[in-house]
Formats: sequence, structure tokens, C-alpha cells
Amino acid sequence: MNRFVEMEDYLQDYRIQRSMLKREKLNIECNCFTDSLNEQVKILIEEQVFRQEDKSQGAVKYIIFCNLLSSGYTHSHEIALGLADERLYLNEKLNWVYWRPEYIYTKMDQDLEEMARLLREKFVRIEKYELLYLQRKLLMDDWKLFIEYLSKISDQLLEQIIDSQLLLEQELEILYGGYMDEPNMAYQIVIKEREERKWEKVHFI
Repeated sequence: MNRFVEMEDYLQDYRIQRSMLKREKLNIECNCFTDSLNEQVKILIEEQVFRQEDKSQGAVKYIIFCNLLSSGYTHSHEIALGLADERLYLNEKLNWVYWRPEYIYTKMDQDLEEMARLLREKFVRIEKYELLYLQRKLLMDDWKLFIEYLSKISDQLLEQIIDSQLLLEQELEILYGGYMDEPNMAYQIVIKEREERKWEKVHFI
């Protein structure tokens, strides 16, 4: 059997238990993202308003959450959050901020140490590249968990954006995926009365 497959199989119970415990904590403290997200969205909006004023950006059509594989290697554990007009990735001046949802990535270093300890119970020799491969699996588990919680933060995010001075399309889309990969749609939002914060949100995840 391929060693990567064998190691993944061996860690399956650990990964399931780890995600379950994180999910339980997030269910209890569902507002844990609020402060850090608000700060980053404020920066993002201010920059986007400036870019709209100088005509380098049109009305916002997309709100994008991107998983950064490089953040695992640097241990920054950040997610890229962007605003884009209808051109999306074709716009060379796409606006991003980088946000670390602490509650998702908390104790990541300890989790990696525990993963290595468990592997050493079965495998005598473990190569560095094997640990890096399995680290990406843990980070992908956390990314999937984050996607589950988009629904809990998207309304707050939309309120900030709709209350701002941004030029917006009547229909917005919240997207997620790998950085610069083809994105998935989480929600489509139809703004009905902006001043009264009235919108309709269609669920796609």
C-alpha cells in the first residue's frame, strides 16, 4: 500500500475526532470571529471605495474567501478575503486582505505535534515531506470546517458591506475556493432595499 494512503488511514480516527471537537466548540462560541473579521472587512471596504473612486474597480459583484496553501508553510494560517467587480480574477487590481480566523486554527502547532506522535507509534521512519503532506490534510480539514461556518458570518459581513459607501451590483455572490482557482458559490444575494437592509440570500453550499 502507498505510504501516504497508509498514513492517512492510520490518522483517520484522529482527524474525525479533532474536527468534531472543533465543531462543538464553534457551536458554543459562534461569534468568535466577530472582532478580527470586522477589522479586516473595514480595511477591505475602505480600499475598495478608493479603487472605485479612481475607476480601477467597478461595482462589487463578488465576495471571495480563498484558501492559501502557502499559509500552512509559513504558519500564518490566513484566509484571503477579497472584493471584486464582474471581472473577478481578470481584474489585475483585485482587492484582498488576509485574515486569520483564530478559533479555526487555534493550537495548530500542538495538533501537528500530536499527529507526528501518533504516526511514530506505527511508522519507524517518517520523512519531512510526508509530514508536510499530512499537515496539508489537517489544514484542509480546518478549511472545510470554516466553510461550514460561512453561514454564521455572512450576514454580519453583508451588513457591513451594504451599510458602506461601496457601489454594489443588485446581485452579489459569496464565493470560496483555492487562491485563483475556479471558485464555488456559497450564496447568491439579491439586494431589494439597500437602505433598509433588505436582501434575499440563496444557499448553495
